[in-house]
This record gives sequence, C-alpha cells and structure tokens, in this order.
Amino acid sequence: MLQTIVGVENAVATYSAARSQNGWMGGMDNVKTLLTRIKNSVGRRVQQLNLDQRVRLLPCRAHILTSHGSILASIDGAEGAFGGDIRTQIIGSTICALAHICEPLTAAQLFCRIFLPYYFGESNPLADTIHGQLIEQSSLTQIVNEGAARGYTDLFIKTVNAMNLPVMTHGWRSNKLALEYSDGLLGETNMIAGLLRFITRDESSRYFTRSSAVACVAACLKSVGHPIGDIHMWDGHGIPPTAMNPKSLTLVLGGSSETDPLMEDLHQIPNTTLTLHYEYKTVGSMLTSAMRCRIDILVETLQEDFESVYEYVEKNLQVDFVQRTEMSRPSAEFSWKEHSVKASPTALRLATIHFPICAELVAPCYARIANEHYLSTVRPKARGHVKTGRPELARFRAITASIVVSIASRLAPFSFKTVSHATVMELDDEGWVSNICTILDNEMSTGTRLHMGIAIVILATVHAAHQPDDLEKANSEIVGWRNGIYGIVPDLLLAMAINTPKMHLECIDYFWANVKVREDGSIRSSSTPDIQTYEFNSESDSLAMQKPNDPGLGQAIRLPPDIPLHLSLGTPLYLGEPNLCFVGRVGGSVTGTVGIIEVLWALLRSNVEPETCPGHSSPTEVWSAKTSAWARQLYTKPISWVHPTFVPVDGDHCWAIFLAGQTAMQYNGRLVYRCVDCAVENFAPAYGLTSGKERPGVYIGLFPGNGSLGNIEA
Repeated sequence: MLQTIVGVENAVATYSAARSQNGWMGGMDNVKTLLTRIKNSVGRRVQQLNLDQRVRLLPCRAHILTSHGSILASIDGAEGAFGGDIRTQIIGSTICALAHICEPLTAAQLFCRIFLPYYFGESNPLADTIHGQLIEQSSLTQIVNEGAARGYTDLFIKTVNAMNLPVMTHGWRSNKLALEYSDGLLGETNMIAGLLRFITRDESSRYFTRSSAVACVAACLKSVGHPIGDIHMWDGHGIPPTAMNPKSLTLVLGGSSETDPLMEDLHQIPNTTLTLHYEYKTVGSMLTSAMRCRIDILVETLQEDFESVYEYVEKNLQVDFVQRTEMSRPSAEFSWKEHSVKASPTALRLATIHFPICAELVAPCYARIANEHYLSTVRPKARGHVKTGRPELARFRAITASIVVSIASRLAPFSFKTVSHATVMELDDEGWVSNICTILDNEMSTGTRLHMGIAIVILATVHAAHQPDDLEKANSEIVGWRNGIYGIVPDLLLAMAINTPKMHLECIDYFWANVKVREDGSIRSSSTPDIQTYEFNSESDSLAMQKPNDPGLGQAIRLPPDIPLHLSLGTPLYLGEPNLCFVGRVGGSVTGTVGIIEVLWALLRSNVEPETCPGHSSPTEVWSAKTSAWARQLYTKPISWVHPTFVPVDGDHCWAIFLAGQTAMQYNGRLVYRCVDCAVENFAPAYGLTSGKERPGVYIGLFPGNGSLGNIEA
C-alpha cells in the first residue's frame, strides 16, 4: 500500500528510517520477547480494569517527503501499534502519555517504578530486565517517536486544550508540607508520582492536587484508556465539587487545604523538565508556566508583551541565508533596520543585562517596563531566582524570553505563527535565557552570521523542545531537526523545487517519517557524495563519447532533460552514516548521491543574476552536455576546463537539485534562473575571484519561471 502511494524507493527509505537507531518502529520488540516468557498473557489487574479493552490505539499516518512534495501516507494499522501485543501496547501508550509532559526518561522510570508492578505483577522476575529495556535510549526514542507518528501528540494536545486548564502552577504549596522544601516548590516528578500511586490504589475515589502538570498527565492517561474519572477545578474555598465517578481528580487553585497526599521522594529519578506545548496565541501562558512558581502577573499582560516584541522584531529584523565566500557554508545573516527614534536610556540599560553588545537593537522591546522602578528592582536580581513576590523580575525575564522566541522565529518567517511548538524553557532562574542570549548577542549585530547548524539548534530550542546546551558547538552539517511531531526543514526539502536563489527554514508540527535522526534530534547532511572522485573529460575527450544529437561548443540552447531522473531522500550508499542525502536514479539504477548542504551551497551561490538582463554584446560560448551524456558513466562527466559547461534541464527541478549537488564542491556548480550570460559574467565578481584564473564552472539551465537565454545587443 505504501509503495503504491509514494513509490518503492520512498517506501524502502521510510521503513529503513523507521527501524534505525533513533527511528519510530521496534522500540517494544525486546520487551515483547521478554513478555512471552511470562505465563499469564495479561496481568490480573489489567483484566479487572478492562484496560486490555480500553487502551486506545491509533493507526500510523505520517508525512513522507518525496520528489512531489510532502505526502501524508497511511503506513500501519492501529492493531500493529507498539509491537502488536496488548501488553506492549499498554506500556507504549502509557509512556507516551507521560512523556507528553515529562522528559521521556522520567516517563519510563515512573512507569517502571509504579505502573509495571501494578499492572503486570509485583513478583514478575523479568521486571528489572524490562525496566532496563524501556529506559535504553534508542528503544525509548523509538517508543516516543512511534507515539508521535501515530497521532498521540495531537490527541494529547487536543485533550488538554479541551479541559481549559489554567497555566501550570508547578505544585506551589502554602501548607505545612511546603516546609520540607526551602522555597515551597515541590518537584513535579514527585507530584506526578503521587497521581500514579493514586491510580494504583484500588480503594481510592478522589485525588486533590495543586499542580496543573499533574492534571495534564491525568488527562493524557485517561485519553489512552487508564481508569481516571472526572477532572475538576476548585478554587480551594467552600465545598469541593462532587466526584461523580471513581478515580476523579480535583485541581486546587487556592486556599490552604491539604493536597497531593501520595507524593513521595523518588530516589534515582531526577525531577523532570516539563515540556510546554504552545502556539503563537498562547505564548503568555507558556511563559507563565516556565516561571515554575506563582507570579502576580496576568497571562494577558505577558501575551501583550510578547506580541509587542514580536511585532517589533518582525518589522525590523531580516534574516537571510547566504554564502558570502566561495567556500563558506550556508549561514544566517542578521540585518536590522536603523531607527529614527531611539529607545529610552532606561530601556537601553535593561537591554544591556542580557544583550550588552546589541542593546541598542533590542532596547525598544523593553519599552513597556522602561521605568526606574523596574530598573532598580531588576538589575540587582537579574541573575537570581524568580519567586512569589518578584513580579518585576518575572516580567523582565518573560520579555527577554519573548525576544529570543521572536528572533528565532525570523529563521522560519512563513510558518512560525501558524504551527504548534514545544519548549523546555525554564525561567525560574537565568540559565535558559542566558545561554541563548549570549550566542545571539555575539552574533546578531548587523552584518554578522550564524552557520546554519547553530541557527537550526536555536530554532529547535523554541520549536522542538531542545535544551540550549553548548549551542556554539552545534555541528555545521546540521540541516534539520526532529523531535516527535516538531520538525525543522529547509523549504527546499518540503517543496522539492527551486524557484529562487534563496532559502529559509520551515517549522512543521507533523511527523516526518523518511529521515534518519541523530540521538540529539539533529538531521545532518552527508558531506560528500558516495562517488567521491569524478574523472572529468577535456573537450576533445568528450567529443569522442558524444552521440550525434548531443550539443557541443556554441551558444546555450534552452532544452528540457532528454532522460528522466527519479529523486528521493536517503542515506549514502557506501559510507555507513545516518546522514541525509538526495539519491538520483536513472532507469531504476542509482546514478549518484549528493548531500543537502551541497545543494544549498549551489543554490545560494547562484544569487548573482540581476532581475533584468542589461543586454550583452555577444552570447557566451558554452560547452553543452545533455543529461543523457551526463548520466552515461558514473565516473566520467563531460566537463570543459576552458569554457563554461552548460547542462539544460529546463523546468526539471529533480535534475536541477541533483546536478547542483554533484557539481557544487569541486566545479562551481550554479543554477541559471533567467540568463546564462548574466550568470557567467557576474559569478566571478560576486565572489571576488580573479578574472581568468577561476574554473569555468558548470551552469545548470533550470529557468524555473519565464527566463530567457539573454538579450544580445545589436
């Protein structure tokens, strides 16, 4: 079925990616094998609670990027979820529900500590072995990714949103249990564990909590079939709402009554970092949740602050991906507009706290709090912790985080406002903000650039729940990101087409299936083709191999390819690395692979043609080679060392992408959009090459619009 929709090559690549180390199939295989050693097929409590009948299973429908663009394909039915065994399906769906809020490792540890012995028997001799399998990094990644591919993330988001829960309160306690903690802030892991212990107590009827994270976990668990009743909210005063069903949960928003009675100190399970799912219109709620304590600021105020910052950055900051030198990597270049109205001195002093170099550029973002009261309150405490009673510091830090989100959004200017995002932002101290601001402040001044790897990692911190550690060490081969449904992709890969010599990033909120991902979530480009050396012919040698209908030396002729090329995404054939590349096939056989970086390199380097051709005294003499001649031999290509080589592929984006990657590194491959003569004449000056000493290069005649071969002056 899948190969009928997307083709054999894409289907094979998809299943290969699914079964890879950080893929999305097979995470429960070892656990399933172990469970076959247990005599009772399903635990007693699973049967008593009808959990084997209640568990919610979903089919796998994921996006596959093909030469025709992104295609949503049905890959597997619901019955095959998480290994196809009811026990592994209960385990997999439960871990995914917990991991929607907790870190995946914490989710697996909580399941093994509390749910595994409850549902499958405390005397199970294989419990420890199953525990070890579930927390193994690659297996856990596959489990969570399979949940994303099957639509569980979307299910959890819709379920939580339908409850209209308030922003996360993070377990702030005003009662005597808070005395055990120096600041009254109880660990979310402990509080979630209390909920799970409540679920495993057969006699329990209702549970009170002060953490909306606990309420969100309860909603997610309920959505996949766990026996949880009504979920209510109560202001903490008067009589609590009546529990109409067993195992009900009440989120307490005020008062001083006892709550979370079953929370416990969990040794060897670190307190979790909460994943905050948000959209453009809910950034205020996300920022409030990231404070990890109650703050006396309205969510609406923080949302208005964010929208003010976003509007300013959107109007005044432009980010372009460029390649300014012949051999450089694609980089993000920041360009700020000059302002006739300067920010106030107070706003400037607030900006210097986290942006000492670029303070003048971002100072207007602090205009809404630019007064002496905020300045005198914030500056001495800017590196401290946000606590109840410090609304000034909380608002300052929220505005700073809004600046980070807004600047990152300029890397994906066409999609950021319209898709869902996830972050593990923490604003109770200055660590998260400081890490990113340091990088942005050093690299963001006008005319400076970030290599694409760092730019993608920065965007991943606000879109794909990536921790901003060691940003400056980001690999330069990074061309994308995937963490569950949250992905970052160059627009070229989504469209599989080249229409302009520009690129930008796209944020996606659906699962991308046919790509292999590194452990940290990065997607890296293959840096070299699997055929690393081409023996290029001189013109005299090439003449001997020509067919009669092949063009030779003369004026460029605009023609479509004379043979078709099938282009798909895959991995290098011979290098054994999980990096991403384009695979070209002619007549069903592989004719070469090219890295994503090389294609982007050629694309950006081709931005040399003027919008309007000024006219030329005579046409450029080129050495023309049709695509059939190019593909005839793997190691011998019809390249001229004296004249520019011209390969006509009029309007064929697959051939244009493939040739751009094959010729980018060694032979100055570049794309022609409007005029061959303009492309040839302007390339050397654009990159500071010495006239007469540069290689002639390969010109790929794409002409995606209504380009011409140039205007010849009389």
